[in-house]
Amino acid sequence: MPHPRRYRIESLILEALAPIIISELAQEMITLRHITLNRNFSTATVVYTTLGDDNKRTQKKLEALAWRFRRQLTTALNMRKTPELFFVYDTEGLVADKIRTFLETIPGDES
Repeated sequence: MPHPRRYRIESLILEALAPIIISELAQEMITLRHITLNRNFSTATVVYTTLGDDNKRTQKKLEALAWRFRRQLTTALNMRKTPELFFVYDTEGLVADKIRTFLETIPGDES
């Protein structure tokens, strides 16, 4: 059964975090895919993608600035306890592109 409170807080964090990251890392092309909170709302896993090939450099920047993002979230959301942020690169999009490319190479009925 979905948890409406968790979903609502995840959405609020995503909406508040996106402009913060864009302002801090303007030169990076980052897209936040989704956020997942753990059961007690103490940690948030932020799933993101980047436009480009330097994912490791972007990951290091996000990890280094996570404390700053958390502090700005606390101010923006006025939460009693803001979750600790962890960033994970989303590889699902890459896998989907590889599958799509593979399927396009299979000869089929064009009619």
